[in-house]
Amino acid sequence: MVTSITTYTPTRVIQYAEAKRSEVAENPTTWDGVKSTTMYGPVSPVITPTISIHDESEFVFDHYWGFPNEDCLSLHVWTPNVSDNKKRLVLFWIHGGGFTTGSCHERTSYEGENLAKKGDVVIVSINHRLNVLGFLDLSAYGDKYQHSANNSILDMVKALE
Repeated sequence: MVTSITTYTPTRVIQYAEAKRSEVAENPTTWDGVKSTTMYGPVSPVITPTISIHDESEFVFDHYWGFPNEDCLSLHVWTPNVSDNKKRLVLFWIHGGGFTTGSCHERTSYEGENLAKKGDVVIVSINHRLNVLGFLDLSAYGDKYQHSANNSILDMVKALE
């Protein structure tokens, strides 16, 4: 007989920061206990869709576009082993996309599992704000937006911290 039920809500990978729209990212809220990190995090929303469902070239590239959400400041970590106490090099990877589109997990070739295993390194990749969410200059609208034109780059710095 079950006397109590614990509600489990899966989370999305490791959140390295959180930010209000057009503001500089801050450290994330802390949590207690073990946090599930088995899912990819959200991707930065884009203004223009980058694919069409009937686009045959998408079959070749095997894209996983993910789900868009402004709360996209997440990182993904792959390591060959966590229990051997071995020090490893860390490869920090930022996806391409001209700062307008993309994510660190949009292609299966972006996953760090094989490189972590074969190269015996830790792979860290990030999602960050892109396009207008990361580069729109709103500094004329107040001090809280003074860095809005560089939020995407500041997100990367925060991830490195």
